[in-house]
Amino acid sequence: MAITSERVGWLVFSKDRPLQLDAGLTSLTLHCPASELGEIVVLYAASTRYFEGLYAELAATHPTVTFRRERRFKDDVVAVASGFQFIAFVVDDTVFVRDFSMAAVIGELAADQQALGFSLRLGTNTTYCYPLDAPQPLPAFEPRGSGVLAFDWSGASYDFGYPVELSSSVYRTVDLLPLLKSLPYRNPNTLEAELAARARLFAASHPGLLCLERSAAFSIPANIVQDVALNRASPRPSQSIADLAAIFERGGRIDVGRFYDFPNTGCHQDVPLEILEPVPARPAVSVVIPCFGQAEYLPEAVSSVIRQTFEDWEIVIVDDGSTDDTAAVAERLIRSNPESRIQLLRQENRGLAGARNAGIAKSTGRFILPLDADDMLEPTMLARTVDLLMVHPEVGIAYTDLRRFGAEDRVESAADFDPDLIAEANQLNYCSLFRRGIWCAARGYNPNMVYGYEDWDFWVACVERGYVARRIPEPLFLYRVRPGSMITRARAHDAELLGQIRHNHPALYRLPSRLRRRSRMKVLRWKHRMGGLLTERRHVRPPA
Repeated sequence: MAITSERVGWLVFSKDRPLQLDAGLTSLTLHCPASELGEIVVLYAASTRYFEGLYAELAATHPTVTFRRERRFKDDVVAVASGFQFIAFVVDDTVFVRDFSMAAVIGELAADQQALGFSLRLGTNTTYCYPLDAPQPLPAFEPRGSGVLAFDWSGASYDFGYPVELSSSVYRTVDLLPLLKSLPYRNPNTLEAELAARARLFAASHPGLLCLERSAAFSIPANIVQDVALNRASPRPSQSIADLAAIFERGGRIDVGRFYDFPNTGCHQDVPLEILEPVPARPAVSVVIPCFGQAEYLPEAVSSVIRQTFEDWEIVIVDDGSTDDTAAVAERLIRSNPESRIQLLRQENRGLAGARNAGIAKSTGRFILPLDADDMLEPTMLARTVDLLMVHPEVGIAYTDLRRFGAEDRVESAADFDPDLIAEANQLNYCSLFRRGIWCAARGYNPNMVYGYEDWDFWVACVERGYVARRIPEPLFLYRVRPGSMITRARAHDAELLGQIRHNHPALYRLPSRLRRRSRMKVLRWKHRMGGLLTERRHVRPPA
């Protein structure tokens, strides 16, 4: 059977559990042929912008999956389900442990109109009900061939008498859609409760339920993210929401391989989560250094990173189509520092935004620091900014004051972060440390910022998505001032660049006039406080 013609959809529910969701998605694609999967839609809720960024990072690693942020839960569920003839519900703590054929599942449901659904979590092995902490009797099964069983759920008990659930079951959309549209619910827990309360409506017309001889999936109740139902969950403190999120952010992933053909005895089973750490270990920080025609300065920039007191970093040098000896200089730096993680990426000239995006995509660190090839860092720059982000997960961006050097020698204090101000004036230096997930959520630097201000545009995109920054009042970023810098080109195109930022973020610049006036007043007060000086920007040559 051709799955595409049947319009099969998976609706996966997730809240604040990117690590567990990754395991569910990975195990699903391992145990079901890609040609039979249909479309996978993740409907996720993030309680903070920190989790929002983690979901954005997860989405980048699962490009075939559609990630949809929850807006109005009921409307979202109806919209997704309405697009498919068959809908498979899954929650983010589910792992798939045995191979199964989605084509066979759909074929059985299409052939047996008395079957309400097909459970992937039930089987002859599920003899224990975890939520009630009790053994459960098996119903009378009727073999259907190819490892498929049928039973009468209306006379069954415990998990077998719970026919409408969201963990890992497949239904004909036409059967459930009227309830999905009419019932009152606001999250997966209340949805499942409402559906379960009305299961008896199907007892006469759809008394059957289908399953495999051995369940293909089970849920691992490692933790609780909701406060709607007092569900039973693991007491392990190491599996808290915060701890598992930190594991995901550093690159750790649940070892789904150990669950292959796992001998689970229930639809839910409390088992420890074994973590696979990335090899080689993912560095905490990726310093991305684009270089276009600045080979003479590159050794100083790299040296300033090597001298950092914080040592868990990598450097990605991006040769952005340079016509000088940038590549040769970078290769010498790599050879002369074999103990350091330094790599070179060469590409045709794409401009600063394109070079940064390429370097970040090549990098692996959990935090990103952009550094231009002619600038430098004070030795404690990474230590101070990393510490801030580690201690404060609610903060997405850490920035510092700067010291101008070269043609000038003076300290310039940055302004404290104000999200109401960012649309009119940039408070952040381009060289600020941010979480990788933020770059994913903001979809990187916009390459249409051809002549500069690409960092300001990026910060605006971050603020639009609710991310916040925090200033460290120390001049830890060293900004080289030299004759003939590209800031001249940016200033010549200032009005054009500001117009492009407004064009890139129309919703932000369509705020009510009252709020716009308040923002402009803040800008005027800030300019007065800063002596009328805005932080300068420097840019590589735009693409030809």
